Amino acid sequence: MTKYIGNMCCLLLLVAMVSACSTRPSVHLYAKYLTASDTSALKKAINDSGYAVTVNKLAMPTSVSANTLLYSLMLSDSQTRDIVADIAADNGFVIKAEQVMMKGNHWYNKDSVALMLFPNDFNGSIFKQDIVGDYELTGCSHAMRLSLDEDGRFTLSGAAAESLSASLQAGTWHYRQAPILELRGNEGETAYSYFEISRLSTQDEISELTFTFLTPLQAIFLPEGCKFHTAIRN
Repeated sequence: MTKYIGNMCCLLLLVAMVSACSTRPSVHLYAKYLTASDTSALKKAINDSGYAVTVNKLAMPTSVSANTLLYSLMLSDSQTRDIVADIAADNGFVIKAEQVMMKGNHWYNKDSVALMLFPNDFNGSIFKQDIVGDYELTGCSHAMRLSLDEDGRFTLSGAAAESLSASLQAGTWHYRQAPILELRGNEGETAYSYFEISRLSTQDEISELTFTFLTPLQAIFLPEGCKFHTAIRN
């Protein structure tokens, strides 16, 4: 009986050791600015190296402006940083900075790394993906919401929007050159409006906040002093 118990203890210890050795750090891949093909290639390469990958479309902290690898100081595999950085480089994304894992409001467990990647032609300007979202008016008493959808459509809603013609309440939005946003109402050229895009980052007791403002340059449906704004917690 004593021998049996001893053998069982050894077996359980061996299983525990194997399980511990088989657990590898997880990888968080920030793919907001990546193409579908780049995202797929990176995910496959990381998976093939034995790591679990979580892909997200989260906004990055404004302080991150180059390809960055964030890492935990308690990684179970000390080679993970080099392996993941090499995978990124092999897929055309050379890591420019490595930092300890807390950045802005981005927290992870103790056994993981994160890849924050940008397109190779990134020049620090605002991406089209950064503009998508819902905006509210500020600076005036009008109640109106502007929604910029990923498919390039826009809609205006709210009490102030209801007084506009239906062809002004919806249309397409275009971002061809920073920092100008163009809204094209369904009425045609007479319904075009233009806004200047600007951003402001601040910090509260929780985390970093990034505000995006759309200031009218020529907006036929807004009174003077009005501008749209939205905020993202990083």
